[in-house]
Amino acid sequence: MSMRSIEAMHNLDASVLDEILSAVVDVEEFTPSLPKIKPIDGVPNGSYRTGGLEGLTKWDIEKRLGFAPNAEDDPAKVVNSWAFTVDGDMCAIWDYRGSHLFNRWSCYDPTGALLAVFDAANIDDGGW
Repeated sequence: MSMRSIEAMHNLDASVLDEILSAVVDVEEFTPSLPKIKPIDGVPNGSYRTGGLEGLTKWDIEKRLGFAPNAEDDPAKVVNSWAFTVDGDMCAIWDYRGSHLFNRWSCYDPTGALLAVFDAANIDDGGW
């Protein structure tokens, strides 16, 4: 910063400074809040496939959720299974009959809460 800029700042009167400060937008307004993800015990009762995730590995999902698979599921059909809430909404993610080998996952997400956790490009509407 040049001496001239510093001198100019010192010569501003209080009303000009107040005007400048009032024009500054509060940074918190534009800082997105991170979703609160909490693991839960077991698979949510009545859960069923409402959609899926594609193009993500087990480790990608662990990184986003912040924990390893935590839900017991049918071991004959499911290798990895997560049960959790996103901002209080029940969700689950699981592989089905080897789908994890193709980076495809089934999801229980009736409220669309997973959009706060994963990129929209990785979420499908259940079409496969």
